[in-house]
Amino acid sequence: MTKYLITPKNQVAFEDSAYSGRIKLIEGELYVNRQTLTSCEKPWRALLTSGEYFKFQSAAEEVAFDAMLAAWRANTLTLYRGFAGCHYGWSSLLEGRLRGEGLNDYPTYSMTDAGTCWLPSDTVDMAQGVADSCNDPFTMAKSFQEPVANSFVVSIQCGIHSGRSICWLNDGEIVIRGPLTIGEFRMHSVLWRSNGLPHWHQWPHALADLPLLPPQRPFQPGSAAEIDTWWGTCQRWVQNIEEYDPVLANLRRQARQNAATSANQGATT
Repeated sequence: MTKYLITPKNQVAFEDSAYSGRIKLIEGELYVNRQTLTSCEKPWRALLTSGEYFKFQSAAEEVAFDAMLAAWRANTLTLYRGFAGCHYGWSSLLEGRLRGEGLNDYPTYSMTDAGTCWLPSDTVDMAQGVADSCNDPFTMAKSFQEPVANSFVVSIQCGIHSGRSICWLNDGEIVIRGPLTIGEFRMHSVLWRSNGLPHWHQWPHALADLPLLPPQRPFQPGSAAEIDTWWGTCQRWVQNIEEYDPVLANLRRQARQNAATSANQGATT
């Protein structure tokens, strides 16, 4: 007997999948967390169709899923993943790979003991919010001298014809089967921290996505010297970015002018 997921705008046929607790839409590689669903009565618009019927437990999730499904079917769905420059996966990113926490092929949440290869993703705003993390006092202090690259977001096309598998866990998280290689994802934006404040800039796509990335930022550095050394190795990358980002170039120019003014004032006292 065919099973259907009923939403305000859709009647979607699905089947059980090889992943426990996850269903799979018949029309493509889109999975849904079964724990978010509940059985329901046959809707009036399905009177001529026999089967089992399910709906989301949350009305808000129904609306969010319908919007995602429309974009996925139109092959316009873009999902985003954000991470700080000290993220554990940075070394893989430098090699052009975006990987999950482990090798376990099961679509579930990250930061658990699952060790999943599936990658968390979300809207660009939420991804940027997640990315602005792993802050430390030495990087913050450095940002008062000049803008410092703190966090990054990548974008991933995930439409029905993309060839990628995604799983709807809830209206706050969709996971993507990884790992992905450059070309399957793109650099999207960079957070520059200046005078302690965050500024998100679009990635300048006039540049190749890789290998033009900065070295991994130290995780929980123990001294300002660690950040100074790291930031020194980033300067070639920063100069490449600055050439295509006039706003960043202006922030860096102002920082240099402020440093020169402070030096002059110190020399006259």
